Amino acid sequence: DLLPHATLGVSQRRAMSRLAELKMHGLNLFYVSLNLLPLIFPAAAIALWRTGSSSLVMGLSALFAADFLFPLKTSGPWLWWCQFTLATPGKFGYHNAKVIVEAKFDKSKNYLLLYHPHSLYGYAFDFLFQGLYEKFGMTLLSAGADAVFCIPLLRRVMTWWGLTPVSEKALRSNLAHSFPRNAVAISPGGIAEMFYGLREEQLVLARRKGFCRVALSTGASLVPCYVFGANELYTRYWGAGSW
Repeated sequence: DLLPHATLGVSQRRAMSRLAELKMHGLNLFYVSLNLLPLIFPAAAIALWRTGSSSLVMGLSALFAADFLFPLKTSGPWLWWCQFTLATPGKFGYHNAKVIVEAKFDKSKNYLLLYHPHSLYGYAFDFLFQGLYEKFGMTLLSAGADAVFCIPLLRRVMTWWGLTPVSEKALRSNLAHSFPRNAVAISPGGIAEMFYGLREEQLVLARRKGFCRVALSTGASLVPCYVFGANELYTRYWGAGSW
């Protein structure tokens, strides 16, 4: 069970809930920090170099370089890593979240899940992964921007979570997989959707219909997914007119 067992005492349930929420916050910080590496590392490297810690800077640089030398895991999500980093128990309690699955999935078919809104980042992707895996036995793949694969360490961690390129060629290939890898999730709004939904629910979709062409040509079924409240999770001080 993902949630504390009903037979536990109140204090035990509260302790487990706090630990789950701490894990959630830690994973959020871990993920956001990896995304900010291109900004954090240069500033940190200059500061460390000035303090005489050149060996540490060189070590980190070698680590980042090595990340690009070793091939990425492309055979789907690393299930151990996905279970180890699962943050949904904390999210369920912290946000009083609820997952509603109305679709019925057939093992003999392929599915393209459309995740909205992107908001600051795909905060609820793990809900999709967990729901499909536990209820239908499916291991969900996801597709993301090519820029992600240019950031050291983040690129590797994301592939462990099942991230693949979002190119048409990659989508066609992934939508040809058989069960249990017969579902791919994308965020059609992408990075642009980060700048919308500040005052009301908005989608970036009108000019992003390439996924429809891919679904029609591969025979995959489209499954819309919407995360109510995602736009209210983080305060954003930039809007659609700021870029």
